[in-house]
Amino acid sequence: MLNYNSEQRIKKLEDEIISLKLQVNEDQDRYHTMLNARNMVEYYTTAIFNDAENIDADHPFYMDFRIPSTINEIVKAEVSFVMGNYRASLVDEISEGGSGASVSFSISEDSGASYKGAFGPYGGSRDDMDITDYLNSYGNKRIKFTADYPCRLTVTVVCKLKVGTR
Repeated sequence: MLNYNSEQRIKKLEDEIISLKLQVNEDQDRYHTMLNARNMVEYYTTAIFNDAENIDADHPFYMDFRIPSTINEIVKAEVSFVMGNYRASLVDEISEGGSGASVSFSISEDSGASYKGAFGPYGGSRDDMDITDYLNSYGNKRIKFTADYPCRLTVTVVCKLKVGTR
């Protein structure tokens, strides 16, 4: 026969066991709802590519970048560029240019073997021009910029990518 103190201790231990079981269940629920490699199928990331170069009618600017093979989809791709003054120094002579230039560009998905999508000419800087339809898969990409007059281009390509984890 158990005395009153023994019964109280047993009841207290049973309550602690129930409390611990509840805590374990909460921890399991929290673990299963967390984003981790076990329960995440895909995620989004943004890849940003930057480059700058002088450009003129005889010297195009080629911007190369690579979309990784782990992507499932190119969700959005945009190109922006800022036109600035061309500046070159030849021994004691400085040559400048930039005002009045018109810039065009086209896109290659095969490292420059072929180009598609003629954009421009643009007489000034441009922001967030959508090129998503011209990038169909992963791999090496190239954008060819041409200008009718010397200028300096600073180019940014932003790609929002859906990436698979499995």
